[in-house]
Amino acid sequence: MAGFQLQMTWQMSLLLKKRMNGPPLGFKNIGNTCYLIVVLQFLTYTLPLANFCLRLQHSEKCEFLAQRDKKNDCPFCLLEKRIVRSHSIDSSLDTPDKIIEGLKVFPEF
Repeated sequence: MAGFQLQMTWQMSLLLKKRMNGPPLGFKNIGNTCYLIVVLQFLTYTLPLANFCLRLQHSEKCEFLAQRDKKNDCPFCLLEKRIVRSHSIDSSLDTPDKIIEGLKVFPEF
């Protein structure tokens, strides 16, 4: 996609001070979500992806979001919101409710 730049260092102005110096946000396992939580933690702290999401570069240009109502975000919009929340919430524990709910759009195997 044209116009996107990957930042390979943390954009400090985008991070809550507690998240810069303190431990990362933990996720509460709400029943068979441990593997999902591991993947979310990995994606949340992957530097280029985190910076991309913290700058809201996807949702500002999301065609899926523009075509649908706000209740049905695209999967990447949900991930972007999750990453932004993880880096900005002033808490030590959170639950990935929206991501779990968003996964229901995919068929079960």
